[in-house]
Amino acid sequence: DDKIRLNLGCGDDIKKEFINIDISKFHENILNIDIKDIKSNFSENTVDEIYAKDVLEHVGLPNAKKFLKDWSSLLKKGGFITLITPCLDLFIDAFRKNLIDEEKFNYLLFAGVHWDKGKPFWDTEKTTIYDWHKVCFSKNQLLKILKDNKLEIVSERYDKITKDTNGLNMTIKAKKIN
Repeated sequence: DDKIRLNLGCGDDIKKEFINIDISKFHENILNIDIKDIKSNFSENTVDEIYAKDVLEHVGLPNAKKFLKDWSSLLKKGGFITLITPCLDLFIDAFRKNLIDEEKFNYLLFAGVHWDKGKPFWDTEKTTIYDWHKVCFSKNQLLKILKDNKLEIVSERYDKITKDTNGLNMTIKAKKIN
């Protein structure tokens, strides 16, 4: 079909029906674009879907808010955005239940993980500036930012908290209503 679907910060997660975009080009099917420049590459109200997995936590709160506003403006009315990002509420809950210790809490919160062939390598010489977290949203905070940008929440999913967790993410899908 001729729908415009963006997979922002895709890394090695190449999606067939999407325009795969990342600042680091890992694959021939990736457009080498910095997400801060995404509005220079796509027009407002032209994008049908945006998928951003493990992106927002790497840009800091002011930039994350700006990017969500920009991404909302790119979406057509009725267009969808799916965000997958660490959830502060889950981190705190896991810590309080003694399912993660202080070290694991820090790694989950701040990362410093270099991924290679789908495997994480913590804080190694291969870690780049793009591998560190700069913000962690609570559920209510992210939902409010989305609603403030004329996005209606369609679905929410939260990872189960376990002792062996390597991530405690929330997946939020929202639809542009205006």
